[in-house]
Amino acid sequence: MSWGRKLRGEEGSALPLTLLVAVLLLVLGSSLLSAALLERNIARNQLLSTQALYVADSGIEMVLAELQYDEDWLSLFPGLEEGETVVAFAEVPIGRGTLKEVTLTDRVTTVEVLSEAEVNGITRSVKAQILKPVFEHGFAGATAGSSGGGGNELTIRANSYIEGTLVFRHNININTPQAEIHGDVVAGGNIVNKGHITGDALAGGAIINSGTIDGDQLPDADVYLPEIPEVDLDWYESRADVLFSGDQTWDIAELQEIIDNELNNRQGIIYVDGDVTIKNKGEGQEGKEEEEKEKGSDKGGKDEGEEGDKNESRTNVYRGRVMLVTSRSIEIDGDLLPDSTETSALGLVAFQDIEVGGNTKITGVFHAGRTFRTSGNAEITGTIVTDDFIVDGHLNLIYDENLVIQLQSFLPGNRFRLVSWQEFSSIL
Repeated sequence: MSWGRKLRGEEGSALPLTLLVAVLLLVLGSSLLSAALLERNIARNQLLSTQALYVADSGIEMVLAELQYDEDWLSLFPGLEEGETVVAFAEVPIGRGTLKEVTLTDRVTTVEVLSEAEVNGITRSVKAQILKPVFEHGFAGATAGSSGGGGNELTIRANSYIEGTLVFRHNININTPQAEIHGDVVAGGNIVNKGHITGDALAGGAIINSGTIDGDQLPDADVYLPEIPEVDLDWYESRADVLFSGDQTWDIAELQEIIDNELNNRQGIIYVDGDVTIKNKGEGQEGKEEEEKEKGSDKGGKDEGEEGDKNESRTNVYRGRVMLVTSRSIEIDGDLLPDSTETSALGLVAFQDIEVGGNTKITGVFHAGRTFRTSGNAEITGTIVTDDFIVDGHLNLIYDENLVIQLQSFLPGNRFRLVSWQEFSSIL
């Protein structure tokens, strides 16, 4: 066979091979291009998802900012107090995205915030728990003394009546059917109830109920408890309008005289480096003032306004917005009442103890760095924050938000605080 015939027999054999290689290269190129485009889309979606997450987080920050700088902001949403979920913000443009909706739900000790955002069709949601200030509750305590239940248990005895939220770090034992809690009860441990709770019962442990609970019972719950703040003596002393050194004993008239004469517009901080005792006037002194009043009346002496001030002093009524702070302890032996909770408020802050004796009626904001103790039948309007709580007898406690609002600038650390943050959903 000649070489010419052999070559003519193999004509065209390279064409299929070339086409096959071309097809393989085309498929490989298409695959690489598809992979590159997929990677690009994934990276783009991840970028948009991250941006959406940041926009959702900005909703949490917006709520926190409103709570920290406007103490009345939550009052714009009356449905919160009725257990409703309310919308705080909606359809807010932020950067390249939109804050679709931010909702608020009251969780007793926290405000739950759910924030949803969208960027170019990518949606992310974030849920956060913002802890309420400790002075938002009727009573907040960490431990209970021997008369209160033995350290890790707060025991409510006798015909006690509490109006407001009761918060305790360990166990709460309401051990009498005559006890009434008109509000929520929150315990880091167990709740044992034989009384009447009109609100919710929220416990980190078990709830054993043989009484009445009108609201929800939430055992084994994630309980967020406010920290009991330390008394910051340096903060108060550096901002004090009046300073006293050594132990002081005043009746309400003497305290009011200091408020009237030493504080601008009857507002400010009185700081005492020592113990403070606030007591009722003795009968002899009151009788003497009555005699002087009659003499003044016979002589056409004092005007009606001054007589009114005297009467208020004798009935243990204070006027002004004042924080009384002591480096040691405060003892209250007698009634201590404002002329109006709308215009007057008294805060009593003790680095150590606050003791309320006898059948006393007092109104104010109370912060004891160590122990708050009541004896007899105490009637307290305001709020109590203490590390240790001892009740010897009957307790009647009614929370008054107006007092806290008036003294807000004198309560360092009484702020809303972010305690939990988590992604709620992610849609790519």
